[in-house]
Amino acid sequence: MNIFGKKSAAADIKARRSGEANFLSDAIKQIQMNKMVALLQFFTIAGLIFLLVTVSGQQKLITIIGQDGETVTLRSQNLTSDVLRRQVLFYSRQVIEKYFDLDFRSAIENRNSLRDIMSASLVAANFGRENHIVENRIVKEAVDNRYTSRYEWLMLPWISSMDYPYITVFGQFRRSVSREGFRPFEDLKNVKLVFQHLRDRPDPFGRAHDLLLISIDEIDSENIDFRNAINRRR
Repeated sequence: MNIFGKKSAAADIKARRSGEANFLSDAIKQIQMNKMVALLQFFTIAGLIFLLVTVSGQQKLITIIGQDGETVTLRSQNLTSDVLRRQVLFYSRQVIEKYFDLDFRSAIENRNSLRDIMSASLVAANFGRENHIVENRIVKEAVDNRYTSRYEWLMLPWISSMDYPYITVFGQFRRSVSREGFRPFEDLKNVKLVFQHLRDRPDPFGRAHDLLLISIDEIDSENIDFRNAINRRR
């Protein structure tokens, strides 16, 4: 009995050691598996980050409003810069066409519609205290005398300089103003616009763009800035 007892105790010890070995082996395998899963997750996340960075640096196809008011698709590496330039050209044409409109049927409405893009100083210079009636002698004269007008673009607006956040634009057109009983009057307009790009918008949902028109000037054909702008354009 003692012999059998000793053999049984030895067998128990051997079995216990075998179980402990199996437990340790399973634990080690589980740890190694957890490490492999963690490593795989790390490389997956790193790969996604690399993919996002790579895609963000590549050229993209975007669709925006072009200078003629049509939607256009372009490929851009610097999305913000291209969109900004096209917005400036689009709004420049709108501003010039509306600001110099002397048709009695649309002059006041067109001038009033520019309030949203003008700086406070421009609004004060072009609008009355009621902030909806244009205080401009020429516009009032056009309405009172029922002028009609048309224009022909000689040089569509182009960006002369981008001294961020200020953007200078020039344009040239010929305007013809008619009044019943009088010969039409034609004049050449050289226009200089200066926009400011708003970096920090107080209300990001209150405006369709980030542009603020801070000056609009009619200049002489021999103006040095205008001549230099034409030379750079060519």
